[in-house]
Amino acid sequence: MIRDNIFQLAYLTNDIDRAMAQFRSKAPIRTEFYFEVDIDIVRPSGPGRLQNKMAFMWVGDFQYELIQPIAGLEDIFGAYVPKDEALTFYHTCARIEDWIEFRKAVDDQPYPIAFEG
Repeated sequence: MIRDNIFQLAYLTNDIDRAMAQFRSKAPIRTEFYFEVDIDIVRPSGPGRLQNKMAFMWVGDFQYELIQPIAGLEDIFGAYVPKDEALTFYHTCARIEDWIEFRKAVDDQPYPIAFEG
């Protein structure tokens, strides 16, 4: 869904350490967080597990998310993880004022939800 209040761009990488170094060399990083994710998720096809390395980097009031898929969701991430040092654009994030109204709009739109977690 296209929304206003976009505050984040997310990219896929095959090497999160290299991608973080690229960002540090090109932008004045105000804050950064790195962590590894290992969570249960829900998909239309049923439950699953997701493992990723992730980083969030703030440049001014804008956030960049870096994702290095480790396991799970290969059908979603697989074809888009770059084979070289490039980053692949993956998604945007927007601040949502009214979550209940937003979820109703999501449920009413014709596009499938890939996963939630």
